[in-house]
Amino acid sequence: MIPAQASRTAYRVALRRATHQLLDAPPVFVDPVAIDILGPETAAALRADPARFDDAPFGPAMRAFMAVRARFAVVQDISPQALHERYLADRAERPKLSALARLLWAGAEAYGV
Repeated sequence: MIPAQASRTAYRVALRRATHQLLDAPPVFVDPVAIDILGPETAAALRADPARFDDAPFGPAMRAFMAVRARFAVVQDISPQALHERYLADRAERPKLSALARLLWAGAEAYGV
Protein backbone atom coordinates (compact mmCIF):
# COMPACT_ATOMS: atom_id res chain seq x y z
CA MET A 1 0.00 0.00 0.00
CA ILE A 2 1.19 3.49 -0.84
CA PRO A 3 0.65 6.23 1.79
CA ALA A 4 -2.02 8.85 0.88
CA GLN A 5 -3.45 6.62 -1.87
CA ALA A 6 -6.37 4.24 -1.96
CA SER A 7 -5.49 0.57 -1.87
CA ARG A 8 -5.95 -1.39 -5.09
CA THR A 9 -8.90 -3.17 -3.48
CA ALA A 10 -10.62 0.09 -2.50
CA TYR A 11 -9.96 1.50 -5.98
CA ARG A 12 -11.49 -1.55 -7.70
CA VAL A 13 -14.60 -1.38 -5.47
CA ALA A 14 -14.98 2.32 -6.24
CA LEU A 15 -14.52 1.63 -9.94
CA ARG A 16 -17.19 -1.10 -9.94
CA ARG A 17 -19.64 1.13 -8.09
CA ALA A 18 -19.01 3.92 -10.59
CA THR A 19 -19.35 1.58 -13.55
CA HIS A 20 -22.65 0.35 -12.09
CA GLN A 21 -23.96 3.92 -12.31
CA LEU A 22 -23.32 4.01 -16.06
CA LEU A 23 -23.94 0.46 -17.28
CA ASP A 24 -26.83 -0.86 -15.19
CA ALA A 25 -30.21 0.74 -15.72
CA PRO A 26 -31.86 1.44 -13.45
CA PRO A 27 -29.09 1.25 -10.86
CA VAL A 28 -29.76 -0.85 -7.77
CA PHE A 29 -27.79 1.66 -5.74
CA VAL A 30 -27.66 5.34 -6.74
CA ASP A 31 -24.27 6.71 -5.75
CA PRO A 32 -23.88 10.40 -6.65
CA VAL A 33 -20.15 10.50 -5.82
CA ALA A 34 -19.10 7.12 -7.24
CA ILE A 35 -17.68 8.48 -10.48
CA ASP A 36 -16.09 11.69 -9.23
CA ILE A 37 -14.32 9.98 -6.33
CA LEU A 38 -12.10 8.21 -8.87
CA GLY A 39 -10.40 11.46 -9.82
CA PRO A 40 -10.86 13.67 -12.89
CA GLU A 41 -8.83 11.57 -15.37
CA THR A 42 -10.40 8.23 -14.50
CA ALA A 43 -13.87 9.77 -14.24
CA ALA A 44 -13.54 11.30 -17.73
CA ALA A 45 -12.29 8.01 -19.20
CA LEU A 46 -15.09 6.09 -17.50
CA ARG A 47 -17.76 8.47 -18.80
CA ALA A 48 -16.30 8.27 -22.32
CA ASP A 49 -16.18 4.46 -22.46
CA PRO A 50 -17.62 2.66 -19.42
CA ALA A 51 -17.42 -0.76 -21.12
CA ARG A 52 -13.62 -0.41 -21.19
CA PHE A 53 -13.63 -0.67 -17.40
CA ASP A 54 -15.82 -3.76 -17.43
CA ASP A 55 -13.52 -6.17 -19.22
CA ALA A 56 -13.42 -9.03 -16.72
CA PRO A 57 -15.60 -12.06 -17.50
CA PHE A 58 -17.18 -11.71 -14.07
CA GLY A 59 -17.52 -7.89 -14.27
CA PRO A 60 -21.34 -7.76 -14.29
CA ALA A 61 -21.54 -10.15 -11.34
CA MET A 62 -18.99 -8.14 -9.34
CA ARG A 63 -20.82 -4.89 -10.14
CA ALA A 64 -24.04 -6.51 -8.98
CA PHE A 65 -22.46 -7.72 -5.75
CA MET A 66 -20.94 -4.30 -4.98
CA ALA A 67 -24.21 -2.49 -5.72
CA VAL A 68 -26.33 -4.79 -3.54
CA ARG A 69 -23.75 -4.70 -0.76
CA ALA A 70 -23.71 -0.89 -0.83
CA ARG A 71 -27.50 -0.69 -0.86
CA PHE A 72 -27.73 -3.12 2.04
CA ALA A 73 -25.22 -1.07 4.04
CA VAL A 74 -27.22 2.12 3.46
CA VAL A 75 -30.50 0.44 4.37
CA GLN A 76 -29.14 -0.30 7.83
CA ASP A 77 -29.55 3.42 8.63
CA ILE A 78 -33.12 3.80 7.34
CA SER A 79 -36.21 3.69 9.55
CA PRO A 80 -38.51 0.69 9.05
CA GLN A 81 -41.32 2.94 7.73
CA ALA A 82 -39.04 4.66 5.21
CA LEU A 83 -37.65 1.29 4.15
CA HIS A 84 -41.14 -0.08 3.58
CA GLU A 85 -42.15 2.96 1.49
CA ARG A 86 -38.96 2.66 -0.56
CA TYR A 87 -39.58 -1.06 -1.07
CA LEU A 88 -43.11 -0.42 -2.36
CA ALA A 89 -41.91 2.31 -4.72
CA ASP A 90 -39.06 0.15 -6.01
CA ARG A 91 -41.37 -2.84 -6.41
CA ALA A 92 -43.68 -0.81 -8.64
CA GLU A 93 -40.72 -0.19 -10.99
CA ARG A 94 -39.67 -3.83 -11.28
CA PRO A 95 -41.65 -4.80 -14.39
CA LYS A 96 -39.41 -2.36 -16.29
CA LEU A 97 -36.18 -3.94 -15.05
CA SER A 98 -33.77 -6.09 -17.03
CA ALA A 99 -33.24 -9.74 -16.15
CA LEU A 100 -29.99 -8.87 -14.33
CA ALA A 101 -31.71 -6.15 -12.31
CA ARG A 102 -34.55 -8.53 -11.36
CA LEU A 103 -31.95 -11.05 -10.20
CA LEU A 104 -30.25 -8.35 -8.13
CA TRP A 105 -33.57 -7.40 -6.56
CA ALA A 106 -34.26 -11.03 -5.69
CA GLY A 107 -30.90 -11.20 -3.93
CA ALA A 108 -31.52 -7.91 -2.18
CA GLU A 109 -34.90 -9.11 -0.93
CA ALA A 110 -33.27 -12.27 0.42
CA TYR A 111 -31.19 -10.01 2.66
CA GLY A 112 -34.17 -7.89 3.64
CA VAL A 113 -33.14 -4.87 1.59
